Amino acid sequence: MAPHPALRPDRLKAALSGVDSTQVRRTRPTATRKGPPACRDDLGAVVLGWLVRLVAGLGAAGLLVFDGLSIATASVTLQDQAASAAREGMTILEHTPTAQAVYDAALASATGDDPLNMLAPADVRTGPDGTVTLTLHRTAPTLVLRHIGWCRDWADRSATASAAPMW
Repeated sequence: MAPHPALRPDRLKAALSGVDSTQVRRTRPTATRKGPPACRDDLGAVVLGWLVRLVAGLGAAGLLVFDGLSIATASVTLQDQAASAAREGMTILEHTPTAQAVYDAALASATGDDPLNMLAPADVRTGPDGTVTLTLHRTAPTLVLRHIGWCRDWADRSATASAAPMW
């Protein structure tokens, strides 16, 4: 492929004959930027604002997820601990048939599993066939819900369990 006729080495000087170096410097085009003019004081405030909103939103969602998982975990473990306390109370009822002994054994079992468990004497009932039924209460530890009045009681969990002798 042949070079363009104006770019041949013997014609370069002829093509630029009417231009001297001072004119080239003065008439040199400046780079133009398309779009809004750049602000030298702009430190990315828009990006920083969105980043702060994103982090705050994810943090709030994380706190709500933590509270939800805390309540769900409290509900599941409370049911198991109530069943364990009822079995312990039923075992004591076979050997010492007093309501106070049954309550003391069930309370020791319940608070031994989790010190936040609460058992009132009125929540322990014994049947004539040796069945022990009790209701165990606990407030799930939450970070946010305990400070909001209308949903504070969502963290209050209770579980009822019974244990009957196998004879």
